[in-house]
Amino acid sequence: MDYFWLVKAKITEDEFREYVATLKLVPYEGVKSIGKTPQNQWYGHSCCGDWWDPTESMSNTYYDSTMTGSGCALSKYENGYVYYRESVGY
Repeated sequence: MDYFWLVKAKITEDEFREYVATLKLVPYEGVKSIGKTPQNQWYGHSCCGDWWDPTESMSNTYYDSTMTGSGCALSKYENGYVYYRESVGY
């Protein structure tokens, strides 16, 4: 992986639905992998401190289906927050 970034923001569930529609994200449910990435991308990132705290659950996860190769962009809504994780490898 060449880089990744993480975003966490407090929004409402309605705002999350609008966010998903605006970015044209699709449900992750049932997807075994995206490109060359493993299924679960919410674990780890201990280097980020306590602020990055999504559960490992893939429930309510959406992804950018336009990313190809080793890139992956995921987003989910939990406990009043949107979590966004994007990684790109070359």
